Amino acid sequence: MESKMTTLIQKLSLRKCFTVREYKTIRTAIRKLVKNRIGALPVKNRAGEIVGIISERDIVRRLNSDEFNFFSTTVNSVM
Repeated sequence: MESKMTTLIQKLSLRKCFTVREYKTIRTAIRKLVKNRIGALPVKNRAGEIVGIISERDIVRRLNSDEFNFFSTTVNSVM
């Protein structure tokens, strides 16, 4: 008989994992967060490897910076 943990892992493995590329803008990341009603995204590099995570909190903390720009600030500069 399967354990509850095995069943949970199997169910979770079927869920879609939303990600964002590290060179994309913060605007792109925000759109994905809002559209999918999630609070964080794994970040992938050009090779498709996960290199970090960006969260709503990361973005909010960066909003306080004078250098922040939705259209040019990239994900890798915030995560």
